[in-house]
Amino acid sequence: MAYPLRMFTQRIRALVLKRSIDLVENKKVELLDHDDEHAQFHVENQKEGYYHVEVRLRDKQVTFTHCDCPYRGVGLCKHTGAALLQLMVNDGFD
Repeated sequence: MAYPLRMFTQRIRALVLKRSIDLVENKKVELLDHDDEHAQFHVENQKEGYYHVEVRLRDKQVTFTHCDCPYRGVGLCKHTGAALLQLMVNDGFD
């Protein structure tokens, strides 16, 4: 189900959101590719390396997210949260 980009915070646990913010503040999120309908990111992990995050959008609505990390908890993982937050920062919080 699609949701406005700004509303992703309702799909992520508070502690996980804090970790997402930390990733963005510490410049651990790299935007690889971005257009109006698709964005790809590398988000550094705690070991050496990164996780790949994909976001699909339609009319500024998030329609799909995927991260290749092993997180299986409730809601979005911190890497996806960081990618969505970075997307908002890059777009000027439109």
